[in-house]
Amino acid sequence: MSPSANIYEKRRKYRDVSKYTFNVRRKSLFDYGKPHTYLASYDVCSLVQDCNYVFEPLTKCGLQKTTYISWNNMIDDVNKMAECKGGLAAGRWFIPCSSCYDEKSCDWKSALWQPYDCRYPDISDKQLSSCFAGKNLLFLGDSILHASMKYALTRHLATPPWGLPSDPLVAKVVNNKQTVMNFQYVRFKPLDTEGVMNVIPADFDDKFRTLINGAGILHNNASTVVLFGGAYWMQPLVYTWLMDKLASRGLKNVTVVIRLDNAAFHHPTKMTEYRIWDATKMLKRSLSVADMPAQRHERHVQVVNSFNMTAAFYKAFRSGGYCSCHFDYYYRRNDGLVNSVYSKILWHSICNGAEAPSSD
Repeated sequence: MSPSANIYEKRRKYRDVSKYTFNVRRKSLFDYGKPHTYLASYDVCSLVQDCNYVFEPLTKCGLQKTTYISWNNMIDDVNKMAECKGGLAAGRWFIPCSSCYDEKSCDWKSALWQPYDCRYPDISDKQLSSCFAGKNLLFLGDSILHASMKYALTRHLATPPWGLPSDPLVAKVVNNKQTVMNFQYVRFKPLDTEGVMNVIPADFDDKFRTLINGAGILHNNASTVVLFGGAYWMQPLVYTWLMDKLASRGLKNVTVVIRLDNAAFHHPTKMTEYRIWDATKMLKRSLSVADMPAQRHERHVQVVNSFNMTAAFYKAFRSGGYCSCHFDYYYRRNDGLVNSVYSKILWHSICNGAEAPSSD
C-alpha cells in the first residue's frame, strides 16, 4: 500500500468512529409509584423527615402510618381546622401509599403539606389579583424566591415570566396594570464551612439600592411589600441588616415577608463546594430569625418557614446541574408541588398575615 493510501485509510477509520451520548438522570420520588385514582383504598402516611437527613433528632423519621382510615377522612378533618395566622405553622407531609413501609408504593405527586393545628386555604386567582391590586412587590433574593414570583405570574396572574433569576433588576407591571413586581437577584455565599455568615457581603448594599431606586414611588405602608430570602443564608445578621436598610430609606412600616432557608446545597444528594451542613444547627439558626419580629415588636413582618417541607422532600429536587436545589420544574412546568406549597404560604402571609401600619 502506498504512503498516500495508508494516510487515507487512517483518516477513513477516524471518520467511521461512532459517537454516543448518554443522558443520566437521578430518579426522584416522583418517578415512583402510580397515580392513585381511588385514594380511598390507600393508606394515609405521614412524613416529617427522611431518615437520611434528620433535623429533628427526637422525632421519628421516614414514612409513618396515620390513624386516618382514608384520604377523604383526612381531608375532611383538615377542612375543619382554623386558618393559619402566619407562615410558621409546624407540619408534615401526608402521602397516599399502598404501604407505609415502601416509599416506592406511594403516589408522591398527590402529597399534601399539612400543619398540625391549622390549614392554609387555597387562594383563587381572583383573590390573589384583588390582594395584589395597588401593591408594589419588591423581591430581593436568589433563584428560589424567583420561582415563587414566577409561580404567581404564570398560575394566578396569567402573565408569562420574564428574564432569568440572575438577570439585573427586572420590573414589570402586571395584574391589569394594578400591580408592579420588581425582582433583584442576590446570592449570599457562606463564609465558613458551617454556613454561618459573619459579615454582610460588600455588594449587597448595592443590590438593595438598585432595587429600591428602580421600584418607582414607594409608600411607607402596606401597599409596599418586600419579600426577602433564598436558599441557605437567612440568619439574624441578615434580618437585622434588611430592617435597618429599610428604616434608612423611610420604609419602616412596609409589609415584609421573610422566607427562611430551603434545604438546598447541603443535603445528602448534593456534591458542591459546601459539605453537608448539620441539619439540626441549620434549622435552629434559621428559626432564630423567626423569633425576631416579635422580639423587636415588628408586627408588619411575616416569616415563612420552608425548611421542614423542603428537607423532608430533598429527594424530589430537580435533578441535574449545580442548581438542582430547585423545586419548580417538575415535568417542565412551573408549578412543582413543593414550590406551589411554600408559594401559597407566601401569598397567604401577604394577604392575610402582616399587620403593617397605614401611615406614610
